Amino acid sequence: MLRSFIKFLRDIWHYVLMKRRYPHTIFDINVDWRVSGNLILRDSFFIGANSVVVVKEGGILHIGSNVWLGRDCEIAAIGEITIGDLTSLQHRTQLHGDVTIGAGCLGAANLYISSHVHEFQWAPALPIRIQDTHRQHYGVGIGSRPVVIEDDCWLGINVVISPGVTVGRGCIVGANSVVTSDLPPYAIAAGSPAKIIRQRLAFEPKQSIRATIDDDAPYFYSGFIQLGVMEAEAFELKRSRGGFLAKNKFSIVLAIREGDSIQLEIDSYENCMLTHAGISQHVSVGSSVIVFNALPERGGVLKFNHDAEERALFVIKSCALVTKSSI
Repeated sequence: MLRSFIKFLRDIWHYVLMKRRYPHTIFDINVDWRVSGNLILRDSFFIGANSVVVVKEGGILHIGSNVWLGRDCEIAAIGEITIGDLTSLQHRTQLHGDVTIGAGCLGAANLYISSHVHEFQWAPALPIRIQDTHRQHYGVGIGSRPVVIEDDCWLGINVVISPGVTVGRGCIVGANSVVTSDLPPYAIAAGSPAKIIRQRLAFEPKQSIRATIDDDAPYFYSGFIQLGVMEAEAFELKRSRGGFLAKNKFSIVLAIREGDSIQLEIDSYENCMLTHAGISQHVSVGSSVIVFNALPERGGVLKFNHDAEERALFVIKSCALVTKSSI
């Protein structure tokens, strides 16, 4: 009886502290917060009853705007966990280690994602716990292998995502599946281990894309507030300016060829610096065209960032590849 009362008082104290620090979030009084690392919560975050949130010392948990987590969830940020804007994860979701989940994702109940595995091959004759301890003390073994779920994915009930896996943008993973290897963008996969059964759409990067063409939207790959995804302001901005509102970090996918440059048509309402592959250029207020040498990462992804943390400063109207001779 006394123990229950003490727990009740502790829960109330944690609740009051969290509400003072994050007034625009909603969570049940029974959520167990164990935070010694860096916790970043954006507006309109909800988490259900009996959930446990652990942020270890040195760990980071970054949860975007309008994120919804169900009851009995367990989030353990030993490394870094990020959950993007407008993502909802249903009851009994578990995220452990180093996990990134993009914007606009849907996770059904009992989703399990972990970046960690137990060490069992370093000295096979020894108990697994001893091998784990050796790995922790001496830095041997597999360690954490980050998991990435990109934007606009739907993960069905009882899905397990294995360490080191990247699930590409727009993927659908069927119920009871175990994903043990990377999935390309817009794949539909199912089974244990999960196999691709078909494509949601043909993801075929182009040499030029325009925000006003619906079929080009998948290649505005991440970091954009798109029509139908965010608030009415984004819709009005797209309709009036003909582009996708870019957050401070965004990426584009094009059919890159060696020696290509990328040309961005931008409409900005503030002056800022835009950076790609370590090279920065000034963006002026109003309409402009910016050209960078194209230096893609895996899958032809071109990553950009501007110098306003967590703010959107401009819309991208179009992107096109250009050869050196045409610049």
